[in-house]
Amino acid sequence: MARKKNSAGQAGTSGEKGRMINYAVVSALSKATKLADVKMVELQAKIDNFVPQWDARKMDQVVSFRRALVTGTPGDSVAAIVSFEYEMHFDDKRVVIVEGKYFVLYSCASGAELEGFDKESLTQYAETMGVLNAWPYMRETIGDVCRRLGFVGVLLPIWHLPTTLPPKGDAYKMESKGQK
Repeated sequence: MARKKNSAGQAGTSGEKGRMINYAVVSALSKATKLADVKMVELQAKIDNFVPQWDARKMDQVVSFRRALVTGTPGDSVAAIVSFEYEMHFDDKRVVIVEGKYFVLYSCASGAELEGFDKESLTQYAETMGVLNAWPYMRETIGDVCRRLGFVGVLLPIWHLPTTLPPKGDAYKMESKGQK
């Protein structure tokens, strides 16, 4: 595992299974920032195949999401785009897909500065906290869109901060098998 150092401390390690999160850096940035805004910037949904029943609890469900640092202006703010993709499957056929993006903005807390943090630290913060702060909105959006499409029973779990980030370029993935 290769270690990456920065001016604010250890940003984390990377390996085959993912990148370790340095919660000392995330905690320091959490104290230096405050959540300023969460906005949906893109949403699309479609039904691919019609099925004989519309109870989502009986279908396999997969949600994956990616996050990206948009800006990390020292002394100013940190912004992230969190993209998500939700799929519902019945008999190995995709039935529904919902895709979207949220913009998450953090501003400096009163008297705080971001100048002591490098881009890697800001990126790690955006990857962990951006998803954490966007997740309740994603859960509500996915559930509401599926309900409007006629599917009942879509309830995604609460998301907890992981100990590792996926390898760069990979997405987080949560899967649940339907009750047969």
